Amino acid sequence: MASRPGAFPIPSGQAARLSGGFWARDSRSPALEQERVFAEVRPAGRRGTLFVEIRLAAPVWESADPEPPRRVSLSFPADYATIQAFARSVAAVAAGRSDEANLESDVTYA
Repeated sequence: MASRPGAFPIPSGQAARLSGGFWARDSRSPALEQERVFAEVRPAGRRGTLFVEIRLAAPVWESADPEPPRRVSLSFPADYATIQAFARSVAAVAAGRSDEANLESDVTYA
């Protein structure tokens, strides 16, 4: 997502994704064992509107008294300018130039 912030338009039926969390320790088959952060952007309609889905989860630790999973998810419409600004801020976090990346959208469906 951050490596192609100028990609326009996202092809129909495809999505830009960013995910992270706890990865398997087996380097032969890296797999995300616990998803902690997920962001997906996909086309929504013909007017250039995008649909954003965000999921966040607290870590799940093995213990004798397991807690129920704590998760939150949200989805909302956005536009390409909003996503490009977010992609730049994600790249700044990855490069160590910023501590946070914010995604704000005031787009509504007409």
